[in-house]
Amino acid sequence: MNEINFNIIKPTKKHIKLLKHIKLETILTDTSSKISQAEKNKIIKYINEYIEKNYEKYNLIVNKENILGAYCLDKYNDGLLLDEIYIFPNYRNKGIASTVIMNIQNTNNKDIYLWVYKSNQTAFKLYKNLGFHIEKQTETRYLMKWSKES
Repeated sequence: MNEINFNIIKPTKKHIKLLKHIKLETILTDTSSKISQAEKNKIIKYINEYIEKNYEKYNLIVNKENILGAYCLDKYNDGLLLDEIYIFPNYRNKGIASTVIMNIQNTNNKDIYLWVYKSNQTAFKLYKNLGFHIEKQTETRYLMKWSKES
């Protein structure tokens, strides 16, 4: 595994288009073959509205001038929701997502939740290795939870 040094920065309005692209990629990667064009259009509309209102909840993962990915952390029940973590394909499998998640775990005293598509076995294995367990499931996704006490 090739470690990459990176920093976390807050996005600005100029990053909205990039964040919309990231969120669309995250959703469609695991669902695109199973949804109609009408459903895809609804997803795009949702993403456009969501990012416009919530882009400040995101963090960009950067290395010098390159954006490596992004993640979104939000309040959820008694803890935090890692609503999304996305690493651009060229930077995957280099420990970035693991490091980001471990930093979140080490700097928060709250439970951390995340949703993962059942079909995304790579991400599912990563989350299990980082101490997340399945809290509940839907037909297509798992809600996973990490607690400091676990």
